[in-house]
Amino acid sequence: MDPIKAELTEIVKQWLDIENQMKILTQKIKETKILKGQLNERLIISMKKNNLPTLNISSGQFQYKQKMVPKPLNKKDILTILLNNSILSDTQMDEVNICLKENRTKIMKESIVYNNNK
Repeated sequence: MDPIKAELTEIVKQWLDIENQMKILTQKIKETKILKGQLNERLIISMKKNNLPTLNISSGQFQYKQKMVPKPLNKKDILTILLNNSILSDTQMDEVNICLKENRTKIMKESIVYNNNK
């Protein structure tokens, strides 16, 4: 086998090994996040129920806090807010919508896509 094919073969083998490792780790992270979320919900319920603003443990403390955070904005929300608050007319809303679609910044991303034939 010529050196270029050998190098490509080795790169592809390593790439596939890493891809498989990442798939396993991603699944494990997903499962761990779900479990952490469930435990977080149980901890919040327990701390609220027992009126515990803080829970001291050997490595630090858990604090129960509440805060108002803004909902993420999407194009539909922006247009609805502008229309409902009479900031723009329907015609202006259409112009804003078109302007947002046409002038949104785009970036080039390069990637390798692996299609598993299984």
